[in-house]
Amino acid sequence: QIESLWEGRGQLDSSVFFISSSVARSVGLLDDSRQPKSEETMRAAILFLLSLSVISSMGTKTEWGVESIDTYIREIRATMDIAKYATLATFSRTSQDINSRIIFPKPTNITKAEELERVYFATNKHSRKYKELQPSSSSKDHPARVNLLYWDPEGVGYVAIRGAAFTCPQDEANSQYWKGWDFVYPNGPLTEFYTLIRIVPDEIEFASYNRFNVDVGHNRTDWRPLTLIRSDPTAKWSVLPDQKE
Repeated sequence: QIESLWEGRGQLDSSVFFISSSVARSVGLLDDSRQPKSEETMRAAILFLLSLSVISSMGTKTEWGVESIDTYIREIRATMDIAKYATLATFSRTSQDINSRIIFPKPTNITKAEELERVYFATNKHSRKYKELQPSSSSKDHPARVNLLYWDPEGVGYVAIRGAAFTCPQDEANSQYWKGWDFVYPNGPLTEFYTLIRIVPDEIEFASYNRFNVDVGHNRTDWRPLTLIRSDPTAKWSVLPDQKE
């Protein structure tokens, strides 16, 4: 019976088994080929691996529906504010390249965008970035598309936002100016080169392995993380259809 249990260990989640067996080897329960050194250590190894597997499955939300969308939105906003900085990717206007740079968005808890209906960041209106955030000459009615990537190293998580970019009118640029940008804009919103960009998200990918235990992509063959979508800025967020229970 012990031997048959050991042979069935492969039914454990592969990533959990690899980590668990590595720890078991380090404490002397398994040899270098991850095999038990004796029947006694086989018994101990089985209990050890099963225990870690159960603990891991209890601690990680790998299936959609464990939490409500509202809870995920709160966790996404928290991750964005913890990360502070984001990588902004835009399409080049002079080539087929994609340009990326670090930006300092206004924190969501200051913006009060409870539903992530907008993300603000300031920029220099003379910059390449600003030009790439304008509608193209061939499609003036279609705003530029961008990607914002926030990385939370301590939480081992990230938020990737896709959406449309808009240059704010002066009244909005003035009212939404954030003091955290003073080190770049010495005269605040009156700085000559200051302008404000509003990102309106329509798709969000989210994973947070340590901080919020969100790992929806874990059991997917394509590893796609939790993905929220909406059809327009006034619509409610919904989960990607093929991730629903």
